[in-house]
Amino acid sequence: MNLTARRFRMTKSPASRFPAGPLQASPAVHLLSRAIMRSRFPGDTGVARYKHLALVMLILAEHKRGEPPTAGSLARSVGTHRSQVDLIVKALHERGLISKTAAPGYQGAQHNTVLDIRPDAVHAFTKAHLAQTGKRLDLEE
Repeated sequence: MNLTARRFRMTKSPASRFPAGPLQASPAVHLLSRAIMRSRFPGDTGVARYKHLALVMLILAEHKRGEPPTAGSLARSVGTHRSQVDLIVKALHERGLISKTAAPGYQGAQHNTVLDIRPDAVHAFTKAHLAQTGKRLDLEE
């Protein structure tokens, strides 16, 4: 048996390894993802949209774990400098996706800012897209 076959040996019932029932996902997350991927802000590339989507998903995941994220904690989680995350946060904040809440002393830092996804993120993002591009985002499937 080669290495690949040993590493990925299948059982007789592979479906038994998946969780029972549908995966839990909020419709708002689907709309938010679709809005980011279909947006065409001036200067954005496909790679920029992937970065934006990844950061939004990381923020949601950290909150779900009970660890409100900061730009520093997100940067450490992917092994990059905080300034790289700050650039993405700035763009997403200007477009209405992310809220920033001052949290002095949080995670031992004198100045810190907790990141979150705004409750009206999809609406604010589509409004910003219309204002900057003159085009409405089509969020239908």
